[in-house]
Formats: sequence, structure tokens, C-alpha cells
Amino acid sequence: MKNKLIFSHERTEQYKANAKHYWNRTYEKEGYCASHNAGSLEKTIEVAQTEMDLFLFPTEEKCTRLYADRETVPIPTFGPSFFLHENVQKYLGDDLSHLTALEYGCGFMGRYSLAMADYFKKVHAIDVSAEAVKNARKFGSDRLNINYHVNNGVDLSFIEDGSVDFVFSNLVFQHIGNKEIIYSITEEISRVLKVGGIIRAEYSNSHDKKDVGHANPYSGNGFDCDELIAMYSECGLTTETITEDRYFMWITGVKK
Repeated sequence: MKNKLIFSHERTEQYKANAKHYWNRTYEKEGYCASHNAGSLEKTIEVAQTEMDLFLFPTEEKCTRLYADRETVPIPTFGPSFFLHENVQKYLGDDLSHLTALEYGCGFMGRYSLAMADYFKKVHAIDVSAEAVKNARKFGSDRLNINYHVNNGVDLSFIEDGSVDFVFSNLVFQHIGNKEIIYSITEEISRVLKVGGIIRAEYSNSHDKKDVGHANPYSGNGFDCDELIAMYSECGLTTETITEDRYFMWITGVKK
């Protein structure tokens, strides 16, 4: 797959600059990341806690209940078959309290990082937007086990090789319009993961979405299952599960 993705350095740098500008401006709008339309920022955090329980420990009963309950989770970003993803304890063991997690794209509130901090010893909350991270720090000011990072979205060199057990990303990759950048991010995620560590991430399966290079940091890019599996394999990740529902595609990968 990588050989098919030949972009200029200038194009990639332009995309990163546009993305940072776009998301800084977007997150200046108070409460933007209450993307579930939950009614309040506090409710959005509550929704994220409910969802994280499902993302870490999926069961058919939880998935059916949450997917059907628009009051608890108004706009679910998982599908009714999400329970097909294994409980993370299958890969990481029963005790997560000594492990490290990373949220790629923490957004304005870092709501999923807050939820992960209840389970993991340390959480890295990363976002391309300085405005997002500034506000996320406020929401997580009492959580000493969360480390916040403003980052260009591609280079994770501030995190050591093989130091992360679990990587989580929701509503992020679906907005990245340059597949070369997605590939580079996946390589970096694989680098920071421990052998046996896992990534659970959401992508767009809108196959009519085309690569938009640096032109649009919001509309994103669509994948099919074969593309994702090939990219993960080239980056040293084994695909455990892919589920497709509506325009969302969730993948669980394990570091080889």
C-alpha cells in the first residue's frame, strides 16, 4: 500500500498546517466538542464514560442497549455489531491499572482520556490543536495521571518506543484527508506500542471519499477493509477485528 502513496513533502506539510489552523479555529467555539449533542459539557463527559466502558469491555447486551438508547448516547459512533471486538483484557490482562494508554486526537475536552484515566495508570492525551489541549487541560486539571500534548499529528517522538499498551482514537482518522499522513501516524502508533499492545480506532468506510491531500482537513478519506488490513500489516500490526456499520468502521489491531 505504501508504494501507492507518493505525496510531496510540501503537500504533507501544507496539510498539517491547514489542519492545525482549522481545528484551532473550530475549538475556539465554546463547547464544540460536545459532538454527541448531549445537551451540556458535563453530559458529554458522562456519555464518554459510558462509551469507554463499551470500547474497553464490549458485550452484545451493552452494545444493543447503548445503540438503541438515544438519551444516553444520542449519536453513537459505534455500530450494533461493535460487541464483536474482544474485551481488551484478552490482550492486556485483567488488571489495567499499571498500564499506559494514549488517546490520539483528544479534542476540546479530552473526554475519552478522562474516562481512560479511571482504568489506566497513565494516559497520553494528544491533539493537533493548541486550543483543544488548553481546554482539555482545564477539564482534566484534577487528573494527575493524564499527560497533555500539542502535536503536529504525525511525529510522536516525545513518546518512547514500546511504552504504550493501549491506543484509542475516535472521530479523528475519519477527518484526515491525506492517506500518506494516516500511514505515517499508523507507523508511529505501532512504534510506541508494546509488543502485544492494541489499538482500537475508528475510520470512515465511505468508499466514495477520495484523497483530498492538503485541501480539506475535515472531510477526510474513506477506506475499505482490505486497505486497512494491508496498512496495519505493513506497520507491524495484526488486524484482529473490523466492524462496519453505516459510515463508521472500527478496527482492533495488535502489535506483532
